[in-house]
Amino acid sequence: MAVVMIPLMLWGMDTVFFPLLFAFIAVVAEFELLRCFGLSKNVLISVPLYIAAGAAPFAARYLEREMFLGGALAIMGLILLVVLTVFTFSKGKVTLEAACGAGTVGSYVILAFMSIVLLCDSGSAGHYICLLIFIGAWSTDIFAYLCGRIFGKHKLIPAISPKKTVEGSVGGILFCALSFLVYALVLERYAGVKPDYVVFIIGGIFTSAVAQAGDLLMSAIKRSNGIKDFGRILPGHGGMLDRFDSVMAVSLILLLLESFFGLMR
Repeated sequence: MAVVMIPLMLWGMDTVFFPLLFAFIAVVAEFELLRCFGLSKNVLISVPLYIAAGAAPFAARYLEREMFLGGALAIMGLILLVVLTVFTFSKGKVTLEAACGAGTVGSYVILAFMSIVLLCDSGSAGHYICLLIFIGAWSTDIFAYLCGRIFGKHKLIPAISPKKTVEGSVGGILFCALSFLVYALVLERYAGVKPDYVVFIIGGIFTSAVAQAGDLLMSAIKRSNGIKDFGRILPGHGGMLDRFDSVMAVSLILLLLESFFGLMR
């Protein structure tokens, strides 16, 4: 995924291709989510979510910030209202669990992919910050797996993900923080930017924890609905939600860190 995604992003970050890529991923992710909840054929719920998912990355790039923030808040609230209204008048055909799942997790998906574009456009160092999303998510996934395989003895949360271990989780956190530190050193030496090392290291710790939470969140949704994968669009990986579960969570925490603390000076 890194071999495919990172070159595509580097070449297209300043073009319309970048929001188009994440609009496509977001729409497919919404379809997978709605199919999981049995609502993919309910047009009153699915169409608003598809439209919002496809439009959000473009709005994040091309609308003025004040207009975008107000509009995004209003649209998220409207989506939740529509979903709950459909549940109210469905005469039992749409359950409250499915409606709330589609509305809340669907909004989470939209906000996450929108955040990737916002980070990319966050000043002169935005491109470098954007890559942190994937470094954080993928370094956590890789090293949590390796540390779990080598050292894992204590199950983390077997009811949701039987193979994840405490040792793997700790390893993922440590190596994610180390990956952030190495990336900061490379940026300072070769890209002419000044990273805030303290924020990078602390951010790496929080990022890894959030990445694992995002992974477990999607695993819990799959388990509660009795499915193994959200889709088959990515051979060997499952669906978009299977592959980008950690990325979505990381994009939100990094947007928070960049907005309030600043990752680079």
